[in-house]
Amino acid sequence: MSQLEGNLEDTIVWLLIVWATAGFGEEIIFRGYLMRQLLKFFGDSKISLALNILIICGFFGYMHMQQGITGQLVLVIIGALLSIIFYIRKYDLWFVIMIHGFFNTLGVLSFYFGLA
Repeated sequence: MSQLEGNLEDTIVWLLIVWATAGFGEEIIFRGYLMRQLLKFFGDSKISLALNILIICGFFGYMHMQQGITGQLVLVIIGALLSIIFYIRKYDLWFVIMIHGFFNTLGVLSFYFGLA
C-alpha cells in the first residue's frame, strides 16, 4: 500500500473499494446475514448471543489471515465490538457499516499520510 503515500487519486479509489467491500460487504455478510442466522439457530439468550459472537468473530478474524496473527486477533476484538454494538442498537446494520467504514477510512488515510 506504499503506492498510496501522497497519491490522492489512488487513495480515493481505494477508499471507494474499501467502503464497498469491507465496510458494506463484510457487514452485510457477517452481521447482516450470519449473525442473524445464528440468532435464529441459537436463540437470543445471553449465552447464545456470546456463542454467536465468538463464532462470527472467529470467522471474521480468520478471513483476515493476510494480516498475520496480531491483525487477526485485533480484528476478532473489533468484530466482537461491532457485533455487540449491532445487538445493542437492535440490529441497526447501517450504523455498524458506518463504523466499519470509518475505521477502514482511517487505515487507508494512514497509508496516504505515510503513517503505516
